[in-house]
Amino acid sequence: MNKELLKEVNKVSQQDLKLCYQCQKCTATCPVSNFMDIKPDVMVRKVILGEEEDILKSKTIWICTGCETCGSRCPNLISVGKINEFMRERVYKLGLKPAVKPALDIHIAFLNSIKRFGIVNEATMLAEFKFRTKDFFSDLGLGLKMFLKGKIPLKIHKIKALDEIRKIMR
Repeated sequence: MNKELLKEVNKVSQQDLKLCYQCQKCTATCPVSNFMDIKPDVMVRKVILGEEEDILKSKTIWICTGCETCGSRCPNLISVGKINEFMRERVYKLGLKPAVKPALDIHIAFLNSIKRFGIVNEATMLAEFKFRTKDFFSDLGLGLKMFLKGKIPLKIHKIKALDEIRKIMR
């Protein structure tokens, strides 16, 4: 049990999870809660109780889309998405294996694309993701269709303030 977890999550997410009175609106309105192994209201409770190990092993932190429906419906504006974001980063920093394997790979590929270009470049992000997962052919047909429709442009764009983005990322 991690007694410091609540303090850390509150600080990073800039919210007070002790304000949660378990009304379960977050879970009731979450569009992906049916796929979660720890429902949003239970996630808040687990953070308060310091049950970090359960959270780090959960699929929930990877399934959450970060849509902020939970926070917009919460009477106390608690965003479970911010908790999940914090815990995903924790998995990464601790070098743990995510419960949903490709989730960390896409997360890293996305962040690396932002670091390189300041915006997401779909082609390089996809290439890095495929390299990380070693799954080169499972969705080749779909990828080709997307490319032909211009959804995966090859031209690389960089933003003007790339140094500022890199500073933020550090």
